[in-house]
Amino acid sequence: MIEAQLHTDDFKVTVTVDGEPFTEYRYGHFVCRPYFYPVLTPDGQRLTRGYPSETIEGETDDHYHHRGIYVAHGDVNGNDLWLEKEGHGCMLQRIDPEVGEKDGAVFISGIVDWFGCEGERLLEEARDIRIWSEG
Repeated sequence: MIEAQLHTDDFKVTVTVDGEPFTEYRYGHFVCRPYFYPVLTPDGQRLTRGYPSETIEGETDDHYHHRGIYVAHGDVNGNDLWLEKEGHGCMLQRIDPEVGEKDGAVFISGIVDWFGCEGERLLEEARDIRIWSEG
């Protein structure tokens, strides 16, 4: 059974499969874009590296913008929403996402606003994520 729980104080949604952690959708305004971290196999192995969310011995500490699984683009009307260097844009979850279950899947839905380097809104994304387990 797959379940999702919204944790508004921590700005995340936890997703479990048969009671075991699978991933977290992290969306707070303290990061440049919403992302999934960590992503785990059924036996708890990591599919995503720890950096920069946490330090894991033996991992490199390059590519600060590589946080788990996320959507990003390097050029949106001349704005960099990929790298996190001076003058970059960002993508912010407008409000806490809607979280629930439908047809054996969990969903995480909401609006993500994309902003340019000067704070101008570039676009409004209706984000609808579905996660389900097969076998």
